[in-house]
Amino acid sequence: MIEVMKSPGGRIGRLDIAIAVLFSMLGVLLMVGNVQDSEVQANALAIPLFFAVTVPLLWRRVAPIAAVAATLVGCSCISPCSEPT
Repeated sequence: MIEVMKSPGGRIGRLDIAIAVLFSMLGVLLMVGNVQDSEVQANALAIPLFFAVTVPLLWRRVAPIAAVAATLVGCSCISPCSEPT
């Protein structure tokens, strides 16, 4: 199992694209709600930055370690934008 994760390969499939698009759309809805919520008061910059969290789902099977690393970087970039201003 670990060897499969270490060796990148394959192609981005239709399922990967569908999953990335679905979670990107849900993420945008979540971030728009957070920006409009008076209790959360997230920065509007959080909306486009959320794609840094969901786009790595495209290569989740092709390069899983890189996808996890990119998602973690995306989460760390979006976290300051989601805090109250």
